[in-house]
Amino acid sequence: MNTQPSTEPVIPHDPQFQVLFGWFLIVLAVPLAIWMALRIHDKFDARSWPKASAEVVESALYHRGGKRPDWCIKMAYRYEVDGRQFVSRRSATSRMTDAGCDPSRAVIEARLENRQPGDRITIRHHPRDPGRAIAYVDGLDFPDFFFPAVALGTFVAGVYSIRYGARLRVEQALLAAERRARMERAERDFYMKNSQ
Repeated sequence: MNTQPSTEPVIPHDPQFQVLFGWFLIVLAVPLAIWMALRIHDKFDARSWPKASAEVVESALYHRGGKRPDWCIKMAYRYEVDGRQFVSRRSATSRMTDAGCDPSRAVIEARLENRQPGDRITIRHHPRDPGRAIAYVDGLDFPDFFFPAVALGTFVAGVYSIRYGARLRVEQALLAAERRARMERAERDFYMKNSQ
């Protein structure tokens, strides 16, 4: 039975890897943060978009599965702004939203009665880009809090990894200098001992 301790060498952390990994995390975090900032901005901004009357072109009820299954209305509507006609299928500012959906089929069926082709609804459109319209003004939801937190955590981890890599570089440079000094001292001692 072998009772000797393992003599496997300990592999030191690679400073270059730490720095590259840190930059990778930052490159992931920044676009996510920008996307979420734009999404949240649109949700707040849409509350002040001009209203317009629209005609429902088509509508249907559909069931959305997942952790929280909902019943939703899928519809297309036609509206006019400054003499130009537009058609949109967009329900809310965000594509990932619960606006216009409800867990109860009865609630959505009641809404669908007022969303039949030919019915008039009020929509909001972007003031500078009238082709962007929404049927529901949606509020902040779970992803609006979760993904910014993920982006922030990823960014902080990236900065930490870069700083850790820089610290490792300094430590490894100091260790290399100490080893060099020890070797030079040992070499000097060896020559002095042999020259006597």
